[in-house]
Amino acid sequence: MKLTLSFLAVLFVFIPLGQADTINLNAIADSFFFSENNANQGSNTILASEQSANNPGFHGSWMKFDIAALQGNGIISATLFLTTVSHHTGTGINHEILSSGDDSWLENTVSGLNQPVGPLNLVDVTLVDAVNGIYSWDITSAVTGAHGLGGSNTLLSLLLMPEDEDVIAAVGPHLVSREGGASQPLIVVETGVLVPEPGSLVLITIALGFLGYRRIR
Repeated sequence: MKLTLSFLAVLFVFIPLGQADTINLNAIADSFFFSENNANQGSNTILASEQSANNPGFHGSWMKFDIAALQGNGIISATLFLTTVSHHTGTGINHEILSSGDDSWLENTVSGLNQPVGPLNLVDVTLVDAVNGIYSWDITSAVTGAHGLGGSNTLLSLLLMPEDEDVIAAVGPHLVSREGGASQPLIVVETGVLVPEPGSLVLITIALGFLGYRRIR
């Protein structure tokens, strides 16, 4: 019985029903920091995610979004878009997005020494090349999870940082902050009603029939 129910759970593949709607969300606060000092960069027009020539230390960026507009919607996908404007070197490196359950930080005071310390959940990793452009991270799990719609408020805090922050090298991009204009941090959310994919329904029907046959026997 337990095995069959587990099998059924695996069979459920969901697809959107009808036309999906799009909701765009801009950051309501953002700031970059250096992990080893108390400087605040909340009014800066750039964000940063960089390995540092200093050891220890790295640059990262906090972003906060109000996701109240997503309540009551079926979330199909959520993608974070960030735009790079400069790079320290010609080398591309991986950059993580993590989510935090601590939304108490403020744009004009957060720093490397007073930033949220955890728990942090790894959401996605993207290679940011040393070419200016728009880069994206899949943050669906953060939007729908305990740090997002599944949490105690309608705020979502995201941290951008180098995947290998301990490497001693001045490598990484500058990105447009919310003070920087039209290319500011953006979450694009696809919403709609999710239903089981037709092929899944066929397999589920077969599995339920098998379960009924076993009970009769």
